[in-house]
Amino acid sequence: MPIRGERINLREIRKEDLQDILDLRNNIDGSSIARNVPPTSTYEEFLNSHNKSELSFDREYGFFAIETNDTKEFVGRMTFSYMGPRFCADIGIGIKESFWGKGYGHEAHELLLKFLFHNMGLQMVNWRTWSENHGSLKLAIKSGYTITVRSREAIFIDGKLCDYIGLQILREEYYERHPELVDNLQKI
Repeated sequence: MPIRGERINLREIRKEDLQDILDLRNNIDGSSIARNVPPTSTYEEFLNSHNKSELSFDREYGFFAIETNDTKEFVGRMTFSYMGPRFCADIGIGIKESFWGKGYGHEAHELLLKFLFHNMGLQMVNWRTWSENHGSLKLAIKSGYTITVRSREAIFIDGKLCDYIGLQILREEYYERHPELVDNLQKI
């Protein structure tokens, strides 16, 4: 069942999404994954990986396609990896360049945060980026994250050293930003 927003849905990954997702992953200009390493997958390798995980009920990992509500056009992908004992998750996002700067990433991100905090009961969500990824930093700050780690000159990207930046948002901070939602989970 998709997670529905105003303009977009987060839904399951389908076979017809795989080439778009692989293109995002291997796009050296638009992917944090590919910025400092060469492309890592061929279509056949990616398809094989998808087929292995297709029927998994693993709650420690989520992979969603982002699509427009009206035309069902593929916008990008959202992921989370869940670390149960700490009640937290790392998240990732990839948006097709034609959708950059139009609010789709923010809406997808807010939908995923609501799912993780309100439906899965997580206590913290982590976001990782680098200092020159201004769009990623802007999105994280707009969504209420706080910079918790800054490792200076820790990543070599585009011929220069950049800072690694780790950000976090706590459950209570999320609910402070969303007074329309009631947190029914007892404090740990």
